[in-house]
Amino acid sequence: IDINDAKKVSAAEDLFRYFKITVAGTETTDYESLTIECADFEVIKAGTLGQYPVTIESGEYLCHTVLEVGVDIKDANFPDDNFELFVKQYDTGMLDGFLTVDELEKVKSINIAGTSTTDRHQYKSLTGIEYFTKLQTLNCSYGILEALNVSKNTELTQLNCVYNNIVSICW
Repeated sequence: IDINDAKKVSAAEDLFRYFKITVAGTETTDYESLTIECADFEVIKAGTLGQYPVTIESGEYLCHTVLEVGVDIKDANFPDDNFELFVKQYDTGMLDGFLTVDELEKVKSINIAGTSTTDRHQYKSLTGIEYFTKLQTLNCSYGILEALNVSKNTELTQLNCVYNNIVSICW
């Protein structure tokens, strides 16, 4: 990397912060030994879901690849332990605790409803539901939710959230 090229250095440092980089089968954390070029570093750093073409060069190795920006199934993205556990069923690829864009977009319906007012689901928060951008149907009735934000689920056409403790809903 040309040390005078701050954009490349910054971009390489950012890639190492967010992604595991492997050169010739060995993980590396030496960003100064690599030249990494990607037109979408700001988009990647912002966490925008998608796939981004990247060129990585290290000595004799040159790789054109695609970085997948998806969602880690962890507390920061799914703070409710019960909802985090529920979401893990959609990790169908490598079962690595990471939801790819493809895995997220396949989810059209989520049903976490309890069965009655005496048998309520135990989800306190559905934070993370916003990552399911192709979600069309959400049934979270008979629960203990106090707030619900589905403003980023723009394809949602059916929502059933009756018999909760909801005092705030953002549609």
